[in-house]
Amino acid sequence: EENIFDLQAGCFVAQRPAHPHYLSERQAALLAELFRYRLDTVHDFQLSSTDRRVLLDQLVQYYQFHLEGMGEIHAHQILKAVF
Repeated sequence: EENIFDLQAGCFVAQRPAHPHYLSERQAALLAELFRYRLDTVHDFQLSSTDRRVLLDQLVQYYQFHLEGMGEIHAHQILKAVF
């Protein structure tokens, strides 16, 4: 079963990668659940504030891997302070 999300490869994998850039099984399950929502129903997706912060940090890391020339993002730090 592919229950770990590899941030560098950008996909779910069955085993932990050799590098440290992956989501835990719990965080990967939350991400998989989020993917099942449509844009018009995503507001129904429930996350604890801790899970929201961790997932946000990890998604920023994912985008830094995959968007060439993307520098440091500070907006998520502001969002963490607000939420």
